[in-house]
Amino acid sequence: MKISLTLFILVVGISIQKVQAQFNKGARLLGGTASLSMKSVSESQSSTVSAFIVRLAPRFGVALSNQMIVGGILSLDYEGSNVGGTTTIKAGPMARYYFPIQQKLYGFGELAAQVGTTKISKVDSSPFLTDFSIGPGASYFVNRSFAVEALLKYANVGSRINGKGGSQGGVYFSIGVQAFLRKD
Repeated sequence: MKISLTLFILVVGISIQKVQAQFNKGARLLGGTASLSMKSVSESQSSTVSAFIVRLAPRFGVALSNQMIVGGILSLDYEGSNVGGTTTIKAGPMARYYFPIQQKLYGFGELAAQVGTTKISKVDSSPFLTDFSIGPGASYFVNRSFAVEALLKYANVGSRINGKGGSQGGVYFSIGVQAFLRKD
């Protein structure tokens, strides 16, 4: 309870400031998203697989201008179920272009490309993965350096193993926190 109250007071205190967000050329971006989800899949009338999924996606970047940030993204996923587990790691470049909407609200577009691999328990081989994503987002700056954001993106993930492969695409929604370490 004490931690919740302390966090609430901290967030309210930071939010009261009336300062327009600024990330000037040379500022650094650190942040990312984290999620935990559960799913249940029926494989047949008598068999159901229940799984939990943990995802971490830290981002880093440098502002090349007052609106353009380039950097990288690292994606770490673990999916555990009653039949085994899957661990995925991907990394690659990303770019964002920000534009002001209101004093503390910025829109952005993000483009990212990642490569990686998946390790499936009880399976000897690991597929090579490619992941291309693009989408719009919005960042709400609680002060000049910290933002809470939402991102809606289309991602196409391809996998290749033993010369055979395929891909699947989908729309994904994520929420995260970003810190802008200013140069001044």
